Amino acid sequence: MVLHTYKINENLKLTLSKNALDHVLHGEVTDKVFETDNGRIAKKVISGGLHTYSGWQSYLSKVPGLKNVLFYNNNANDEWYYERELQNGTILLKLPESVFTSKAAKMTLFPENNYKSGFLWKTLFPKTVGESEILDLLNDALLNISKYESREGELICYYKIDEPLNCMRIAVLYRNGEINSFFPTWSQPNTGNNGKPFSFFDNIGHVISESSFVNESEIIDITDVGLFSKLSTLEEIQDVTPELFLARGAVTHDIQEWDDKRIDSINFFAENCSFAEILKLYNYVNDEGISKYHDMVSQNSYSHFLPNIKLSVGFFNAISFNQNIAEGIMALFLYDQKNKSKLYANTVLNLISNMFTSPFMDMWAKKRIHYIIASLTLGYHDRNFPAEYIDCLSTSPTRREFYSEYFYDSHNKKKHYKSIETYEEIADLFGLILTPPQYESVTYSHFLHYFSDNLGESYSTNYTDEERTGFLLKAYPGDYYEHYVQDSLKFFNQNVFTHSSFILEEYLELFAKEECAKPMKLHRVIYEYFKLQVAQRYRINLNYSEYHEIPEVVTLPIEKYDVYATILKHERNSNRFMTDTIIESVKKYLLTVEDTNLSKVLKDIERVDRKEIPRFPIPYHLIIKMVKSPESVDVNYLKALRVLEVDATI
Repeated sequence: MVLHTYKINENLKLTLSKNALDHVLHGEVTDKVFETDNGRIAKKVISGGLHTYSGWQSYLSKVPGLKNVLFYNNNANDEWYYERELQNGTILLKLPESVFTSKAAKMTLFPENNYKSGFLWKTLFPKTVGESEILDLLNDALLNISKYESREGELICYYKIDEPLNCMRIAVLYRNGEINSFFPTWSQPNTGNNGKPFSFFDNIGHVISESSFVNESEIIDITDVGLFSKLSTLEEIQDVTPELFLARGAVTHDIQEWDDKRIDSINFFAENCSFAEILKLYNYVNDEGISKYHDMVSQNSYSHFLPNIKLSVGFFNAISFNQNIAEGIMALFLYDQKNKSKLYANTVLNLISNMFTSPFMDMWAKKRIHYIIASLTLGYHDRNFPAEYIDCLSTSPTRREFYSEYFYDSHNKKKHYKSIETYEEIADLFGLILTPPQYESVTYSHFLHYFSDNLGESYSTNYTDEERTGFLLKAYPGDYYEHYVQDSLKFFNQNVFTHSSFILEEYLELFAKEECAKPMKLHRVIYEYFKLQVAQRYRINLNYSEYHEIPEVVTLPIEKYDVYATILKHERNSNRFMTDTIIESVKKYLLTVEDTNLSKVLKDIERVDRKEIPRFPIPYHLIIKMVKSPESVDVNYLKALRVLEVDATI
């Protein structure tokens, strides 16, 4: 049944059928048989379509084991999903591979490889768009086709093109004169705080922020979860906190000396504790409230109980959940090493399966937890566990934080260049490209430097270093937040930023040399790490795009341009070194271990390495031109932005 006919131009006429509309509204859902410990079971899976929120909710009701990552518990639920709402209402939806048919899952790989969308992601029209609104939306969009972005079989068009904050980019797929599907693209107009092109940072990052979408029916009261349910007020938090954490002394100026003494205390506890004591600590670290919602509760503490934090060491230690989790992991590892138990292994799998990431400080907190786990697991008594850990890491909601790299050397170059007076000092500061992490404190200045450089591609494209820092400060949830960051960083040292390529290299060497279990999903870890380094290199180039003329040497008096141009050079070289390290490590590994999936990934990486260029954000004024006055558009500019890669077909 034909619902509508559209005359696109003299040579192209398209029809929309009832079946095609149902494909968009409700999707195509079928049964797929899975083998389980309890026998074969059939589950509902998506074979195509489904681009409305009502259709998504209908599907979700048929798969009760699928939970929002914010509420996911691997002991109670099957798998997790993630929703993100852009400023114009478009919803980005990350789903597990098991909810797709094999063909539908594979179809999401092509747009990921071409920087258009992510593997296992779907896009939905805004929540307010239902069956009665969607035809009006399509009618409006097809009046605003972007010729330069369209190609044979795909029209790119814009809904509400005259409303910058509500404008929506839509793809219409067709064949033989019939519309097969239409949906919002991942890349939305670069007009709001989260409208931007596809980025691999977002593809594997599942940050729970203001743009995260959570169904109101799922929202829970955190005070009813786990250990928090035993408290009448947060002021009682010490009552449920293990003594090992409450007795922790204040951090001293010498972070290495403090760490050494603290590790001695943790080791003494692990050597001498009773089973009841270690079990209490195990239950604390694995508690759903502590392990999952620690950042939210810590922030609430700083927002409402800042005087208590400043006046009571015990209260401060009790609400320092990130540090308590880190120390708990260490204690469980040491206990297992002595007793050949599995408390640490169970905790690792629980944490990296269930934790989610909140913005800013929590990203670094998760990176630190991942770093500690990755470092300890290499030496764990159960030599088969490292493979299980890598497989679990490959689907962890927080894995991006482990893969992300921080070139902290750039911070010192920016901060100290104005005080340099001699060429010897220049050599010390600018002579080294990549230095190993030092056992030195991580400061609030480091925090501002990293996060202002990593707000996103839109910010890197349009704003200066100083402006991005201003946006970062404005994004703080309250005046208390700086206190929270400063206190959290007291426990950090630069070893946290040991480059993940070196850690993964150690795992590859371990799996190649030892007669131990080999991971099944190593290929996904390597692939994602590589893709994230491509995205990181892109951000580096955007952050320092004004400083592309690299000086041969830095001379006195030092100019800002020379400093930033040198940083650009050094960060690109460091990024290249990280990438080369992982590629060479994989090659060496495959000489002794047969892994078909990893071999394919390596071949794919080598095919595109040094050639991949992510897409740039398309300025809104250019969108208007492409739609309303295409004859005035500079084609060379479109090619530079990678908008025009094939000849226009309509």
